[in-house]
Amino acid sequence: MKSEPFIVGIVGGVASGKSVVARRFAELGAYRISADDTAHRLLADDSEIRAQVLALFSSDVLGPDDAIDRSKIAAKVFGVSPEKNALRRRLEAILHPRIRAESERRILEISATDSQAIILLDAPLLIEAGWLPRCKAVIFVDTPLELRQRLAFQRGWDAEELVRRESNQMSIDDKRRVATHVIPNHGSLEDLLEATEGVFQTLRATSA
Repeated sequence: MKSEPFIVGIVGGVASGKSVVARRFAELGAYRISADDTAHRLLADDSEIRAQVLALFSSDVLGPDDAIDRSKIAAKVFGVSPEKNALRRRLEAILHPRIRAESERRILEISATDSQAIILLDAPLLIEAGWLPRCKAVIFVDTPLELRQRLAFQRGWDAEELVRRESNQMSIDDKRRVATHVIPNHGSLEDLLEATEGVFQTLRATSA
C-alpha cells in the first residue's frame, strides 16, 4: 500500500522569513509548492481567472502593461473594513479552488516519482485554506515584531501595511499552537539557515 506524501506546512507572521526557510528547504532537497507563485501564474496566464478577477475589480487593477497588478489588488482587499473583507472573500473564492487543484496535482506528480519526497507547502493562508489535515508536520517561523517590521520595510511596506495584511490572517499565537516544529528567526541569516537545516534533517529522519 502506497504511503501518503510527507507534506510539511509552514506558518508564521507576515514578513517573518518563511520564504527564506522555504527556499533553504528546496536547496536541501525538499519540493516547494508556493501558493503565491501559483496565484501569480494564474493571474498572468489563465484567461478565465483573469476575466473573473476583472469582473470583480474592473480595470482598476490593471497596470500600464495591461497585466493584473497584484499590489493594486492588495490595496483593495487588505484591511479590516467590511467592504475589503467582502472583496477579499470573493477573490479567495475565485483563486483558492484553483490553487488547491494545482497544488494537489503537483503533489501527485511528485509522489509518483519520489516516494521519499518531503513536500513543503508554502501558503500564506495554510490553516485558513484547510491544508492542515494534509500536513504531517507544521513549521512555525518565530520572528519578533521588530524584525518583521524591518523585513516589511525592505518590501516597501510601512507599519500600517503590515498590520493591514496581518489583520486578515489567523493570530500568530494560534499559528504557533498548531506547529510541530519551531524555527527561531531572532538573529542573523546564518543562524536562521542553520536552524532551518536542523529541522529539515529532523523531518528527513522522520519521513524515512
